[in-house]
Amino acid sequence: IDGAMEYRKTFVRADTGNSESQFELGLMYSNGEGVVADETEALKWYRLAADNDHSGAMNNLAVILSNRGKSASILKEVTNLYRKAAKIGDEVAMYNFANRYFNGTGVKKNIKLGLKHMRNSAELGYVTAQFSLGRMYHTGEHGDANFGMAMHWYAAAANQDHSDAHFNLGEMHRD
Repeated sequence: IDGAMEYRKTFVRADTGNSESQFELGLMYSNGEGVVADETEALKWYRLAADNDHSGAMNNLAVILSNRGKSASILKEVTNLYRKAAKIGDEVAMYNFANRYFNGTGVKKNIKLGLKHMRNSAELGYVTAQFSLGRMYHTGEHGDANFGMAMHWYAAAANQDHSDAHFNLGEMHRD
């Protein structure tokens, strides 16, 4: 199916309130697939899908908004979107929410909660969270170094072909 045809089919479903189709339209407008890229339209469709509890849309909406500014209202909205999507079980949002806790962005800095959300994301298989946990345990960032846990999380990420995890795991075995 060509891009224009796919857009029309997706639009019809999205216009009836289908959150997955609303999310797909957001992606189409974000990436210029079947339509001219348009961030305003992407935001519109992500927001509609997010209002229908689509966690991927919440995460993408939060990413776009966080790149637009750092005002108190944006920080609050972005944090609430990540929190809600993480609560639904979105592993990417859990990762992003964890980093907000590590950095104290939109929430009070809390390493323990950051690690909890990062671990949840990693346990759901999000490779970036797995690598990040491996690095944190390897370097002692956010706590004591734990080489056994570092190797565990690097191996999990390496099993998903994360090249830096392969490298770091090899370096740990060499040492």
